[in-house]
Amino acid sequence: MKLCKLVVFLCCLISLNVSAENDLSISLIPDSLKENANAVYQYHNTEWEVTSVGKIKLKVSYAVSILNAQGRDYAKLIVSYDKKSEISDLEGRRYNSKGVMVKKLKRDEIKDYSSFEDYTFYSDSRIKYADLSSNTYPYTITYSYEKTYNGLINYQRWKPQSGFHISVISADLFFNINKEMNFRHKEINYPGTVDQVNAGKTYDGYHWQVKNLKAVRKESFAPKFIGFSPMVILAPIEFKYHYRKGDFTNWKTYGQWAYSLLKGRDQLDEATISEIKKLTDTISTDYMKAKAIYEYMQSKTRYVNISLGIGGFQPMTASEVSQCGYGDCKALSNYTKSLLNVVGIKAHYAEIGNGSYQKILFDDFATADQTNHIILCVPFENDTVWLECTSQNIPFGFIGAGNSDRKALLITEDGGILVNTLHYEATKNIRIANTQIDIDAFGDIQYETNVNYKNLAYYNSSFLLRKSKKDLYEYYQENIDLTNLDIQSIDFVEHKKSEPSFDLKMIAKAEKFTSKIGERILIPANPLNRQSNIFRSKKERYTDITFSTGFVEKDNYQIKLPDGFKCESLPKDVKYVCEVGSYHLQFSHDTENPNVIIVYREFYLKDGTYDKSNYSSIAKFFKSIARADKKKIILTKS
Repeated sequence: MKLCKLVVFLCCLISLNVSAENDLSISLIPDSLKENANAVYQYHNTEWEVTSVGKIKLKVSYAVSILNAQGRDYAKLIVSYDKKSEISDLEGRRYNSKGVMVKKLKRDEIKDYSSFEDYTFYSDSRIKYADLSSNTYPYTITYSYEKTYNGLINYQRWKPQSGFHISVISADLFFNINKEMNFRHKEINYPGTVDQVNAGKTYDGYHWQVKNLKAVRKESFAPKFIGFSPMVILAPIEFKYHYRKGDFTNWKTYGQWAYSLLKGRDQLDEATISEIKKLTDTISTDYMKAKAIYEYMQSKTRYVNISLGIGGFQPMTASEVSQCGYGDCKALSNYTKSLLNVVGIKAHYAEIGNGSYQKILFDDFATADQTNHIILCVPFENDTVWLECTSQNIPFGFIGAGNSDRKALLITEDGGILVNTLHYEATKNIRIANTQIDIDAFGDIQYETNVNYKNLAYYNSSFLLRKSKKDLYEYYQENIDLTNLDIQSIDFVEHKKSEPSFDLKMIAKAEKFTSKIGERILIPANPLNRQSNIFRSKKERYTDITFSTGFVEKDNYQIKLPDGFKCESLPKDVKYVCEVGSYHLQFSHDTENPNVIIVYREFYLKDGTYDKSNYSSIAKFFKSIARADKKKIILTKS
C-alpha cells in the first residue's frame, strides 16, 4: 500500500512538472503575437524593494521565446554592477519548443567581465554575462536574478517591450517602498493606471502591468522606439550615492546636488594661471579670449573616460587635468570652465543627453538617466556659445549633431536650470559641389570636383579630414560608383568657425563613363551624388517618419562633350515639392560653349517627424528623386 501511494505521489509530481513546463510551449503563444516578432516575452516580472535610502533590492525573472535567428540576442543576459551593488541567485534554463527543459545554466557558464569601453581609463563597472542561445528554433529561455544596491541615484526604467520585433504576453512591475519614504513615477504610453497593492505593514506597494503587446515592425526612418512604447519611470526623491545625499524633487534640486560635487575642484596651479593670462593679455574681446582658451585646452589635453565611484558624477580637479593632460567630459569641461574663470569669463557646467538615443525628454520629471554627457555654456552679452570639450579637432562654438537641438541642464549656484541648445537649421547644413567633366572619344573621363561642406554637413563628413591619404583613396574607391576610378589628387581646406566648413578638391579619371545604344551615346546626368530610394514599396506604414537632420545639397555639373558628338536631347527639367522638402533638376547648354552641358541639382530635406498618414506622398517623393537622379543625356554624332 505504501509503495502504491509513493508511485501515485511521484506520478502526480511528474505530471505537475510537465504541466509547468508545457506552460512555456511555443504553441500556446497566440499567432497575433508571433506576427512581426523575432522573440516573445511569455512573462517578465520586475520587483523593487526599497527599505531605506541606502538599501534597495531588485528581483527580475522572465521567459522569452526565441522564434528565429534574428531574435538570438534575447537568449543572452547582461547585468551590470559595480562596487555599490551585487548580483546574486542568477539562474537560467532553456526549453525546447514544447516547453520541456533541455539545459540549465551552469555556474562556470556565467561570465564576469569588466565593462570598460576602449576609451575608458578608469571604471569600476562590471557585467555578468550568460548565453543560452541555440541554433535550433524556436525555443524558450528563462532567467532570474537578484541585485542589491548600497545607495542608488536612479531606478532602472521599466520598458516591458524593449524594441522592435518583440512582443509581450504579460509583464509586471512591482514597486514596494518603505512607508516612511517617498518616490515619484511617470507613465509614458502606458495603457492603464497604477494599482496600489498590499505590501505588508512596512511597505507601500504599487503595481503596473501590460498584456498582449504586439510586435512593431522596424521601418526605414522610424522614430525612436521610446516615442511610442509603454514605459514607467521611477525616481527617488531623497537619494544617496557614495555617501552623498541629494534631492531629486525636480531639476533645480538635482542641480544643487550636482553643483555641490564641483565645489573646490576649480583650483589651478600658478604656472597655468600665468600662462592663461599671458595668452589673453593682448586679446581685446571676451569672445576671442574664450576662443583662445578653448584652443589652448584642446592642445593640452586628450579625452579618456573615467567612471570610478562618485567619479561617475564628480569630475577630476582642474589642477589634476592640468598636470595629467587628460580627462573625461566632466573633467575637461570643469577644466575649461576654470581656465575661463581666470580671465573673468563665466561659464556654466551643463549636463546633457548626447547622441541620437539620449536626451532630456521630460521637463517635469528629473532623473539622472536622461543625461550622459557634459558640455559648457558660455553666455556672452549678445550671444551664447556652447563648447564641446572632449574633441581636439572640433571648432570653437560648434557642438555637432550629438549635442544640438535638445535640452541641457545648467548646473548653477542656484541649482539646475533647463535651457535649449542651438539648432542647426536645414538651410544652413549645406553641401555645394561644382564639377567639371571632360569626356573623350572613348567614353572615358577626366574630372575635377570642388565641394564645400558646412555645419552638420561638415560634421557628418569631417572624419575625412583625419584620414591618411591611403585611407582616403580607399574610401573614395569604395564610395564613388565609377569604373576604374583613378584618383590623382585629393586636397582639403578646413575653416574652423562657429559655423564650420571645409573644402574638398579632387581630380580623378574614370573609364567607360558613357554607354551606347546603337549610334547613340548615353551620359549619366548626376554621376556623383545619386539618391537611392529609401522606402520600400508598400501600401501601409505602421510608424511615423523621422528625419533627424535636415540639409541642402546643390550640385553643379559642367559636362564637356567628346569631339565629334552633339547633344541630341536633354532630359526634361523636373521639380518635386513635398511636406518634407523639395527637389529640382535642371538642364541647359552653356551660352558661351554649346558643347558643354550644364546640370543643376538641388535637394532640400527638412528635419522633423511626419505623421504616417503622409507616407504615400513622402515615399513617392523619394522614389521620384531616385528615378530623376538616374536620368541620361543622349548624344549623337555631329
